[in-house]
Amino acid sequence: MWVEYQETNLGYQRLLEIVFKRFGFPKIIHTDKHKTFWGSEGTETMFEKNLNEKGIRIISSSNPKRKPHVERSFRSAQDKLPVFISQNQIKTIEDLRRNGDKYVNYYNTNLKKLLLKNHYSTKKEC
Repeated sequence: MWVEYQETNLGYQRLLEIVFKRFGFPKIIHTDKHKTFWGSEGTETMFEKNLNEKGIRIISSSNPKRKPHVERSFRSAQDKLPVFISQNQIKTIEDLRRNGDKYVNYYNTNLKKLLLKNHYSTKKEC
């Protein structure tokens, strides 16, 4: 888990570094058409280029039906975060970053599911 004050390209980069070190490189990442992930047909964002160089394919869609599990899991994570923050007396983003693994465990335990139903990664050195 990685938390930023606001949504930024650097924040996505930091999050993916954490994910790659822990789980390896996925074969595919599904995203929405946020400008970080998707430029337009026939163009490639820096984010997409960097991931493609690692052998990771990006699939972007603006259709919520194409990504229902992602949207639902983010909504569930956001709904549970205020409770976790209150129960753990977290006051700052730095506190939340330090407790990221604890929050992921809390989220998984309370939902009785793993964040990743299918592990599509190929373990490689980062």
